[in-house]
Amino acid sequence: MTPAEWLAAYIDGDAEVRPWYRGPAFDFSGILAERARRGWEPPTAEEMDEWDGWLAAHGAGDQVRARARLFAEPDTLCVATGQQAGLGLGPLYTLHKALATARWAAELERATARPVVPVFWIASDDHDFAEAAATCWLDAEGRPREHRLAQPDGRVGAPIHDLPIAPEQWDAFLADFTGSTRATGFSPELSELLKRAGGTLESHFATVFNQLLGALGIVPVVPRLGFLRRRGAEVFRRELATNGLATTLLAERAAALRERFGLEAIHRDGTELNYFREWGPPGALVRAKAVRSGDGYALTHPASKETLARWSAAELEADLAEHWRHWSPNAATRPLVQDLALPTLGYVAGPGEAVYHAQIGPLYDLLGVPRPAVLPRPSLLLLEPRIERALAKFDLSPTGAAALTPALLESRLSPGGGGAGSVGLAGHLGAALDAWIAELGPDAGDEAVAKGAAKLRDSLAQNAARLEERVAAVRARRADTLDAQRRKVLDALAPFGEPQERRLGLLAPLLLNYGTGAPARLLDSLPTLRIPGRYPAVARLG
Repeated sequence: MTPAEWLAAYIDGDAEVRPWYRGPAFDFSGILAERARRGWEPPTAEEMDEWDGWLAAHGAGDQVRARARLFAEPDTLCVATGQQAGLGLGPLYTLHKALATARWAAELERATARPVVPVFWIASDDHDFAEAAATCWLDAEGRPREHRLAQPDGRVGAPIHDLPIAPEQWDAFLADFTGSTRATGFSPELSELLKRAGGTLESHFATVFNQLLGALGIVPVVPRLGFLRRRGAEVFRRELATNGLATTLLAERAAALRERFGLEAIHRDGTELNYFREWGPPGALVRAKAVRSGDGYALTHPASKETLARWSAAELEADLAEHWRHWSPNAATRPLVQDLALPTLGYVAGPGEAVYHAQIGPLYDLLGVPRPAVLPRPSLLLLEPRIERALAKFDLSPTGAAALTPALLESRLSPGGGGAGSVGLAGHLGAALDAWIAELGPDAGDEAVAKGAAKLRDSLAQNAARLEERVAAVRARRADTLDAQRRKVLDALAPFGEPQERRLGLLAPLLLNYGTGAPARLLDSLPTLRIPGRYPAVARLG
């Protein structure tokens, strides 16, 4: 079973899959009851001020900041999603997750008659710089082009929020983008936005996000904000009190998912704590992994595995109490921090995240955290008019193209043959002449007739060869045109042979051809959230 098949089975109410979650898909009644029973602690006034200041510093407008202030009220709820702090907002599915979160929040706000805020968790604690530092766009010829920022020297294993990107790298990125694309009426506003959004990948992502999606009232957060760090430390204290049971449960669930369903989840070898400690001075931080070591604990470098510190249980607890702002969750505990710190009704997840959520399910009860619903991330296939016209030449509808994998799409678009035949025109004409001469009977032996026939045969052969050359040239041009159109479609719908939403970014064609307001306008193109399609919905641009 693939992660996508797993998520589809959960949505469909499969009897084997559903028990891995809190309840049936889209059933919020139990979640509301659990939240009411457990209660929720809003951020303090000081924590709200810190969040508001961070939002203002990253270009959030009044609407976003007003929605964030609703978290000071105890009856506020939220729908959340998240993604790494990727260059240019990362691949298109980041946008799809954000749009679905806004749609779900609006729907649940109407259903509950309570404020429901869409929240986007920018995972800037992550130390996988390579995955976040690249983006892909279509160049002036419609070909996919990737740009990748270089990680600062000596900073392998550093959290993304502590990695300033040199100005010359931002300049090279902007030069690559503008130099490889055609200027449009939206080029100036896009260039201005990208020039403002530099610094770190965290600040870049937050600034671009607020500019593009602020009109939808989606509130971004970064995990180093005080109210998230404080509640994160509480999750870690609860995990420590289980004396390793949390990691044991994760390992058992991973084994069950692998053996019963063939799914790969978060690997645990049994020694890990599900937390990292930022180690070192600002500007030189490393996100160190916390592990059990003998009777105590150790911090290890995430890349070199070098031991950076050793602590007894008492020393670790003392460090957590004093330096709680330096502790951050891993992939298994990040959702629990989110759901303890925020009043989450649902989390918009892709297929892989849905599998992870199935694995971490027991931790919610173990650590006393309300568990939200898992809401499937919808998919959109962005389709420009030029691509739709090209699809028509291959007798393929947009919805038909959306249902194909990249490999099947390439197979479906392959141009057919069209050879000239094995006999050729001269052979056909010669055979016709022979048949006519045969009908002449005795007259065919006349010397004048024979000479005329021979002369005509030579002329037919010469002219047929010239005509066949012209036909071959026409067919070659047509084949080149078909191949160019085929490549154009494949590059737009399956860049580098991957699904569009997983590889193509927002910069071009979306923002370059349709403006910075285009992402918010795509909200109306989302498929029905409660019955998401098995294939992407088509969003026609232009």
